[in-house]
Amino acid sequence: MNLEKYIPQLIASGIVIVVLYLIRFVVHKVVMYYGQLLQKSTVRRKQIKQILYVLLNILLVFALAIIWGVNPENLLIGLSSIFAVIGVAMFAQCLFLVILQLVLSCFLMSPSGLVTVFIYTIKICPLMPRLKIFIPFIPISVPMKGN
Repeated sequence: MNLEKYIPQLIASGIVIVVLYLIRFVVHKVVMYYGQLLQKSTVRRKQIKQILYVLLNILLVFALAIIWGVNPENLLIGLSSIFAVIGVAMFAQCLFLVILQLVLSCFLMSPSGLVTVFIYTIKICPLMPRLKIFIPFIPISVPMKGN
């Protein structure tokens, strides 16, 4: 294999990765220092740090794509496919949890479980708070008349 033509890209990739780790170290020190100075909780500091790490990793992916000369159309197609799979998986997971709660409450014959499922609105996912499913609950004692 002829790796001589890829030496500039390999060197540039190594430099970018080393710079990323240096920036992560600086971000860690700055967030911890200012978080302690402003008396923020450690959980809040860790969350801010994680968000900044994700943003730095996204920048790393774009920098490596530019270094290696990836076609922008191919990059966008790949990103859209990844986001579609993640979105479907998140929706399916939340919907599965709702169905599991319903099945378990029916299986265990727990009236309280059935009441919580049927009276309260079901949020399909905490990431989508405005999308709700309303399931009406009609007691058996209420007389019903068909058309």
